[in-house]
Amino acid sequence: MQVGFRYPDLPVSKARDLIKSTVSSHQVTILSGQTGSGKTTQLPKMLLEIGAEGKGQIVHTQPRRVAAREIAARVAKEIGTEVGGEVGYQVRFEEKLGPQTKLKIVTDGILLSEIRRDPLLRRYGAVVIDEAHERSLNIDFLLGFMAKILPRRPDLKLVVTSATIDSEKFKSFFESALGQEVPIISVEGKTYPVEILYEPYGSPEALCETGVFKSQDLDPAQQVARAAIEEITFDREGDILVFASGQREIEEFSEAIEKALPARYREEVEILPLFARLGSKDQKKIFAPHAKRRVVIATNIAETSLTIPGIKYCVDPGTARVSRYSRSSHIQRLPVEEISQDRCDQRAGRCGRESEGIAIRLYSEEDYLSRPRYSEPEILRTDLCQVVLHMIFSGVARSVEEIEGFQFLDKPNMRDFLSALRELEDLGAVKVERETIKLTRTGYLMADLPVDVRLARMVVEAEKYGPRILAQVLAIVSFFSVNDIFRESAEEPEKAKRMQKMFQDPSSDFLSALNLFYFLFESDGKSLRKKCAAFFLSYQRAYQWKELFSQLSSVLRQRKTEVGRVLPESEEDGGEEERTRFRWDGERVHLSLLPSLLQNIGRLEEPKDKKDRRISYRGTKGIKFEVSPASALYKKKAEWVAAAYLQDTTRLWARGVGQVRPEWIEASAGRVGKYRYSAPVWSEGAGCAVTKRTLSVYGLDVMQKTVSAKALFPAESRRLLACALASGEVKGFAGDGFVKENLKVLSEAEEEAARNRTGFDASSLEEFYQERLPEDVVDVRSLMDWQKRDPSSKAALRFRVEKKRDEEMYPGFANVAGASLPLSYAFSPSDPLDGVTLHVPLPLLSKLEQKDIPIPPGYRPELALSALKALPKKIRMQISPLSSAAKEVEKEMAKKGEFFSSLSGFLKERYSILDPIDWGEVKGKISPYLVCNISVERWGKRKEVLEVSKDLKKLKEKYVPVEEVERAERVESEVESLKRSGKVLEAGKVLEEAGLSKRRDEVILEGLLEKCHVPEERLLSLFSPKERLLLCSLEDKKDLCRDIERKAALSLLPSLPKGEEEFYFAQDLLHRRLESEALEIGKAYLNIAQKKNEVVRKASSSPLSMLSTVDEVRNHLSSLSSKEALFKMGPQEAREIPRYLEADLLRLKKAKTNASRDRQWSAQAREAKKIAEKLQGGEKEKEARKMYEEFLISLWAQELGSKEKASLERLKKLNS
Repeated sequence: MQVGFRYPDLPVSKARDLIKSTVSSHQVTILSGQTGSGKTTQLPKMLLEIGAEGKGQIVHTQPRRVAAREIAARVAKEIGTEVGGEVGYQVRFEEKLGPQTKLKIVTDGILLSEIRRDPLLRRYGAVVIDEAHERSLNIDFLLGFMAKILPRRPDLKLVVTSATIDSEKFKSFFESALGQEVPIISVEGKTYPVEILYEPYGSPEALCETGVFKSQDLDPAQQVARAAIEEITFDREGDILVFASGQREIEEFSEAIEKALPARYREEVEILPLFARLGSKDQKKIFAPHAKRRVVIATNIAETSLTIPGIKYCVDPGTARVSRYSRSSHIQRLPVEEISQDRCDQRAGRCGRESEGIAIRLYSEEDYLSRPRYSEPEILRTDLCQVVLHMIFSGVARSVEEIEGFQFLDKPNMRDFLSALRELEDLGAVKVERETIKLTRTGYLMADLPVDVRLARMVVEAEKYGPRILAQVLAIVSFFSVNDIFRESAEEPEKAKRMQKMFQDPSSDFLSALNLFYFLFESDGKSLRKKCAAFFLSYQRAYQWKELFSQLSSVLRQRKTEVGRVLPESEEDGGEEERTRFRWDGERVHLSLLPSLLQNIGRLEEPKDKKDRRISYRGTKGIKFEVSPASALYKKKAEWVAAAYLQDTTRLWARGVGQVRPEWIEASAGRVGKYRYSAPVWSEGAGCAVTKRTLSVYGLDVMQKTVSAKALFPAESRRLLACALASGEVKGFAGDGFVKENLKVLSEAEEEAARNRTGFDASSLEEFYQERLPEDVVDVRSLMDWQKRDPSSKAALRFRVEKKRDEEMYPGFANVAGASLPLSYAFSPSDPLDGVTLHVPLPLLSKLEQKDIPIPPGYRPELALSALKALPKKIRMQISPLSSAAKEVEKEMAKKGEFFSSLSGFLKERYSILDPIDWGEVKGKISPYLVCNISVERWGKRKEVLEVSKDLKKLKEKYVPVEEVERAERVESEVESLKRSGKVLEAGKVLEEAGLSKRRDEVILEGLLEKCHVPEERLLSLFSPKERLLLCSLEDKKDLCRDIERKAALSLLPSLPKGEEEFYFAQDLLHRRLESEALEIGKAYLNIAQKKNEVVRKASSSPLSMLSTVDEVRNHLSSLSSKEALFKMGPQEAREIPRYLEADLLRLKKAKTNASRDRQWSAQAREAKKIAEKLQGGEKEKEARKMYEEFLISLWAQELGSKEKASLERLKKLNS
């Protein structure tokens, strides 16, 4: 490469020695050059001359592809080489580079993508960021990256060029980042004087009469046309540049000018559009030599990026379409807004590049002066998802703090970053754990794809459905990344619309894109250019579409992912000559797209006014939108739709729309889907309790299903099962005989009571079933399973009705074996438990003797007569009449002793009966209910009946050894066993008897929380994502939730229960109030986290002179907010911590102004701490700790007010 280049006569050329020496001696240089100075084309040559590329290349960024291509061509021509040799360019879908390339012109997006793979840009020796004054998102992001890279690459040169006078901002930014001087070189622009004419809408100048326009109000297009035609007719020389806000406005202005242009000028004037997506061929027309006068109607691309030759007049309406992103609704708005002063000046400067010019502003001078001096940077008004994902992927930010600390020229509000982070979480791209942000596998795959994050998420989801669906989704993603493939025709507008509609799938614009892709690239070998021409499609856009598809496919194949071909299921006729519609697997395609489109779903909404014919949809977060007229679903009443994006222009339009089903939305909802449930009810058909589950996505109700309630509401499901069993609504299953039997027992008992005019204690069947059913029996299926696995379930489900009794005749307890044991009575003739039953706990069974078996006084008359009647006839004759003998026997029964032994002695003594009697035969003839049943049981939370029998001997042989083995078990083993069985109180009692009271409290609390547990997800859902991030900065999620729940329980229960009644009361209390109390404790923790962050930030920003104070504050902060400290403190203490931390903040503030007083108070605080630390354990430790904190407040934060008197003397007294 030659060493010296020739430079044209431009202002920047005169300063080339200064520029070269400054760049050589400084790492960063700011080059401020007015429009026309030549900085964009001449600076690259200067860098080549000084060898700024080093061992690499010089990379020169441009905001737009058009400018990158044109600048590369211009520089290559001036140094005498071809594009692709020493000078090359790279833009999306296109590059011209070679092995000899030293200077590479790229779009800023290309350089950003290179930073992902090369974080320190080691392939480059110099970087030029051109047009930095535009402050696009990419430019601001690049500036932030360069501020981070440069300290680590001292050999890397950076030149920032700006066309505005706001260079000081760039200078301060880089001087702050590098800690070294950053020079500014200002170059005057090669411009000629420009006369500014103000002709606001409705002004006399704007309403002046011409041959076309009369004195009447003109619309904006007409006024633009009037201004342009006035210059055409007034002066025969010089072209006219008209600024427009977008392509539609370009068309409106063009049409107005053509319509109003006098006939004699039509052959002399040509009207040309210019916008960023214009094809290369049409763009080149703008810069080619021409004979006719031109009216160039351009978007803001003509403000700075390109210099259009021959421009003498400029018409500026003073507006531009500005992209603004709504963080709350996630909608991209494109309002037309007034531009800033610097942009107005840029536009005016375009007509003074080659000669004196005239700028006509269609607004007043007062309006101009009232506008902001500079434009608002794009980063302050755009979606930050891509920025945040890029920061995390490139490693510059791994936490919320690092995101907040990233250096931006103008830092966006942290709420915007957090909103983007939440959306990335919703997309499954990141996972926030405590203070760390981690990319998920999905996030890594998304970051690797050069498309919008939501489109990238579609690709990741499509991988689940195989190579074929993946290829189809890639085609859709590429289509919506390129866009604008359809072009309009001024000559044949209706034909163009008709031909383009041939590709429309009636149910989905996404499938329409597949129709078009297959037709263009897969269906036959016809020329792509010919197909595009025939169907009024942009060849350039179609080419870019296929290029992006190939690029994405290549990225996937590099990570060993198979990508199939875009092939339909079958073809459908789309016309006589061409097949343009095909059948696709719409369900799997839309399932791949939906995770990215959940914010853009909508449900058809009937209009309130019947006259309103608009078809609108109720969207997420309360929005309302309509389907774009360009969509295949326009004017179709699809029940549910999902849109590629929502755009707010004249209305809120859904663009790129597909018909979807609620089931698809549910399958795709993931973490953003929220369920709510109705109160459970019993379903006889389902055999279980059911609830109505409603799915909502971002506040929009999607679908409602009836689902089993057993997993969601087990306690209520069990109650409803008991209620259904009691009412006979459960039947028709194996083992359902007890249902009818129990209803029959209840009916017979009622009849018997009515016949004998006696009452009975008829416990409701519902209460009976609730008592007897195990906790895991919640529906018919689990009831049948229990019956199969537990033979004793049959006896447990037999219902018995207790008769109303006289307490004296039918006592409720009997004194047996030194204990008062319960007696129960039942009227159930078919049940072995009919009559009276003695309930014996297993540990007392070994002490029970036959003589101890009670006979209630009410049973004695009938038992005496029944026993005498069962004697042999020979004996009965000797004691006749039996009724008199029965009365004497009844009196004898009141004495101690076993009944039949007493009866035998009575007969011998009273009637001298010596004949042997078979008492076994006698017992067999007595009514069974008159002989006491013995129920051997384990007592705990719920009694477990081991066996019921009238044979005491048999029971003792079977169960006494078991009782002795259980008693011999080790205490901890027994406790664990009891805990697993749910017998928390028994476990606590065992521990208490063993002298382990502290352990007993832990077991009781664990048992209560096991029953009343608030799931982590539920607890965290009570807080916003930002609040969850703050909370998880204190502890990891699992420990945090467990700690909050534990403190909430202790807050509600000042003392832990010891008895069963207290336990169930505590359980009921926690069921009702644990969640709300956990929220309060969580709020206290949130306050702690917020104050902690404030203290950390304040301490970090304190000067070195306060180092000892900062160390003490940090130690104090750790003692209050560390994981261990939080676990140890009680609920009330947690609520006080923010006060104590506020005192730390006040100390840091006051120490700056009075360091000597801080040192004096610090000595007192250290002495108080030593005194407090001497008290370990018990209530005194808590009291000392509290007094110590209040003492610190009395020193540094008197304005907070102490809640109790605290001093060194009081602490010493407490320690004495």
